[in-house]
Amino acid sequence: MAAGVPGLFRRGARLLTRYVKAHPVPFIISIFGAAIYAGAAVGTTIILGRITNNVIVPTFESGRPEAKAVWYTGLALLLVGLLRASTIILRRYFAALLTYRTQRDWRRKLADTYLSVPLKYHRETPTGELLAHADADIVASSEVINPLPFSIGVVTLVVFAIISLATVDWFLMLVAVVLFPLLAIINRMYTSRAEKPLGVVQERVGHVSRIAHESFDGVLMVKTLGREDEEVERLEGAADQLRAARVGLGRIRAVFDPMIDALPNLGIIALLLVGSWQVSIDRLNTGDIVQAAALFGLLAFPMRVFGYFLQELPRSVVVSARLDKVLAAPHEPGAAT
Repeated sequence: MAAGVPGLFRRGARLLTRYVKAHPVPFIISIFGAAIYAGAAVGTTIILGRITNNVIVPTFESGRPEAKAVWYTGLALLLVGLLRASTIILRRYFAALLTYRTQRDWRRKLADTYLSVPLKYHRETPTGELLAHADADIVASSEVINPLPFSIGVVTLVVFAIISLATVDWFLMLVAVVLFPLLAIINRMYTSRAEKPLGVVQERVGHVSRIAHESFDGVLMVKTLGREDEEVERLEGAADQLRAARVGLGRIRAVFDPMIDALPNLGIIALLLVGSWQVSIDRLNTGDIVQAAALFGLLAFPMRVFGYFLQELPRSVVVSARLDKVLAAPHEPGAAT
């Protein structure tokens, strides 16, 4: 399975490239918003460090800070906060727009395929499976788009954060340099273990949909033959298989999700240990430590989103392959598309 991870990422990159090429403008705008957000987020931590040195520490030392420092830092914090809020709206709106347009493209292609394939294809393929392709599979194949702009923005955020930490202290920067590769390694391990279970889950979703639709479609026949109990047992068996597959996938996530969540917090602990020593020898001041700790705290949620992106990528690759297989079905000669 490990050997298949690079291939999975290559397939994922090809899939995302296909989505972006179809609708480049929303993607570019959402990436622009994510990049500006990254810069504003790092700017917030710098302002917090200045507030600590120019407002909070003087308050403890003399009982009253300079009014000018309070107004300037407060205004700067407000402006950066407004910039962050506007870029969040920009990123989320256009990422959602790209997701919607991608789903629309899939549905149009599937509708054209369903109308142009021979009737034999519809007789041989359960209706529930066709419905699963047109609904659950399309949503699953495009879900990876939502965290994509923010995940790319995380790369920008990490670069800005490392530069900011380097201006504070090289020892603190080394903590970040060690932390980020560890996160990438953990996510890679998750991807290698989750690809196959994700495929099984999607197959069993289609199986449950197929059985449910067959029961509804043939309800008169079921009642006439008195097969209600058999149909209930059949659906319960399929539902149990789906539940078992999802529980198995949940167990995998239960191992890796806490590790991903804990890494930034461990980084903050290491930063406080190193930073306290640096303060004790007068190499750093309190504002520097606050700025660095805020940076690590800031990275916790974006790293979580990046981890979610890497978790969704295998599912999108697997499901899009199922959809491409449907689109590749032979069309009836002369059928309208």
